[in-house]
Amino acid sequence: MDNTDTKKPAERHNIDFDLDFKCNYARDFNKAQIKNLSVTGALIKTDVALKPDERINVFVRISGRERKIPAKVVWIGERGAGIKFNHFNNRDIQIVDDLIYFVTEKGLSTKDLLQNILNKAA
Repeated sequence: MDNTDTKKPAERHNIDFDLDFKCNYARDFNKAQIKNLSVTGALIKTDVALKPDERINVFVRISGRERKIPAKVVWIGERGAGIKFNHFNNRDIQIVDDLIYFVTEKGLSTKDLLQNILNKAA
């Protein structure tokens, strides 16, 4: 019997929307665009010089409400930076899962999408 890990990677979904993030211990927010997303991580494009193993916090804001999801930069390449979410609790997982669902199944605009997700998470 082979003991190699046969776990499949999480399904990725191509999306395009803006978000804010902060590097750990940074004061200022930075802008990024998510290019693809899974429950476990994302591909982001940003003008900020990120480094592998750097920890960041991804923020979703709308209507004065905010959700922060911790993440770690896994790789850097020509297409952007790969980040892995470090979900703090089930609400973090649920908000990412809802984001994927609404983008892929409902075809909502970014504003409508984030409003629906935050309404569910509130």
